[in-house]
Amino acid sequence: MHPNLSANLHTPECNKIIEALQKCHKDNPFGKFIGQCNDLDREVNKCLKKERQDNQKRNYDQAQERIKRVQERMRNSKDED
Repeated sequence: MHPNLSANLHTPECNKIIEALQKCHKDNPFGKFIGQCNDLDREVNKCLKKERQDNQKRNYDQAQERIKRVQERMRNSKDED
């Protein structure tokens, strides 16, 4: 099961693979149940995983910057006392 596959939520690279998977499912209504679209499904999973990891890294980096700023403010406020 995939998360929401709406185009506005994913990168253009993933959107191309998602569209190909959806087309495969549409063109092969029964073949999708016997694995005809499995290669595309695996590619979608890889792409979504990479997106998630990139988002996690970006969020982590942003959090580290926020922590740094808060610590600096705390140090500066102690120096003023």
